[in-house]
Amino acid sequence: MWTKLSLGVLLIGLAACLPAEDTPPAADNTGTIPAPAVDSPLSAQDACQSKGGELAVAGLLGNEICFVPAPDAGQSCGRSSDCAGLCLAQSRSCSAILPTLGCLEILDDTGALIFRCIE
Repeated sequence: MWTKLSLGVLLIGLAACLPAEDTPPAADNTGTIPAPAVDSPLSAQDACQSKGGELAVAGLLGNEICFVPAPDAGQSCGRSSDCAGLCLAQSRSCSAILPTLGCLEILDDTGALIFRCIE
């Protein structure tokens, strides 16, 4: 009897450690939103649109990515820390969307020109 009771208490304790299933997906600072749960196929789309973004399949792996307008799009910059996204070297302006994908010449944190491929 004590074995069954102990097992029951253990199972209830473990069940309390499980995360809630209806927690909405969180976006990171690049705008990427995790894939939606199987039972809610529109949740990633809704979360992206609520930020003014557009959900699209992109990149070499074909992941769904939320592309959002950068708050400082087109503003002049001299280093990456001047922008929410990237400081584009040729125009010396902040990127228009987050995240910015592709192979680009950008200015790093020190203002040095670097060539970077971002996937």
